[in-house]
Amino acid sequence: MLEFRYHSNSEIEQYLHQVSSANPDITHLYSIGKSVKGQQLWVLALGVSPRRHTVGVPEFKYVANMHGNENFRLAFMGGGRRDAGQS
Repeated sequence: MLEFRYHSNSEIEQYLHQVSSANPDITHLYSIGKSVKGQQLWVLALGVSPRRHTVGVPEFKYVANMHGNENFRLAFMGGGRRDAGQS
């Protein structure tokens, strides 16, 4: 579980790798390049077929950590919460 606090880029990267490794059938973790400061820009795709688009299946995107020091957004968006998305 990810604590609700500021996380360094390396902590977020480690967490994304843990989530991907723990759920290989429904996740696909990949980099889309590097930031101007040399940090990897990670994408974690989630779904039944995370490596390909399926016609007729809706898709959506959450964006986090897009600007400067926004590492808190991953935790805010439910990262690490087992109850994320449940009411």
